[in-house]
Amino acid sequence: MTSFNEDALSQAAIKIVACDQRLTRSNRGSSGIVGKLASIKMQRVVCWWTQAERDCLYLLEIDDDILSYQVRPFKILYTFRDKPHTFIPNFLLHRPNGEQLIKITLGKQREDGDIEERKINFLRERCLSIGYELCVLTEPEIREQPRLDNAKALLKYATTPVDAPIFQLFCLELFTQQPIVPLGQLIQYFEMKGASKRHVYALMFRKVLQIDLTAQITAQTPVRFTGPTIFQ
Repeated sequence: MTSFNEDALSQAAIKIVACDQRLTRSNRGSSGIVGKLASIKMQRVVCWWTQAERDCLYLLEIDDDILSYQVRPFKILYTFRDKPHTFIPNFLLHRPNGEQLIKITLGKQREDGDIEERKINFLRERCLSIGYELCVLTEPEIREQPRLDNAKALLKYATTPVDAPIFQLFCLELFTQQPIVPLGQLIQYFEMKGASKRHVYALMFRKVLQIDLTAQITAQTPVRFTGPTIFQ
């Protein structure tokens, strides 16, 4: 569990409590582990409790700015408007510039929307006082397409071995001739060399080959090689 400053906790009038991962309850009331994902980034199996958490995991896996992450790392107990509240962050992200807590919401308009917004702002200030940035993500934001489907597609080939120098040599041969290559042409070139589509996707997952993940992946998708070429 991440260490924290007890003096800061006292000043912020909130308390962090460790979660029993087997009994964790979501902020919406459901209980029990729903599913598991083999994490490449964490090199172990991680659990998820909601479909939104599962989809968010795909995005965390391909985000190079996230060094590591924890799912439902702890509970935060706090008082708002003289009433006790419990907040379980969906994720704790470890980034190069600090730690970030993620709260996932439905993204729908609520009757008590003004009060809920004030509660989130209150919680955001308290989290910041103990060293955590609180970021709110809505389910529609997480499921924005085609980014989510692209993340799933790349993660599918994440374990395909492409460490052998020959794969980067293939890239160097092709990208020395042109700085940007359509994905379909790139796959054909790899197949001509005895490799396959899965090796191309594995290289894209590792960012050796770079594409725009916010655009739909097609045979015409522009691909760049991040290694050295005469164009760099």
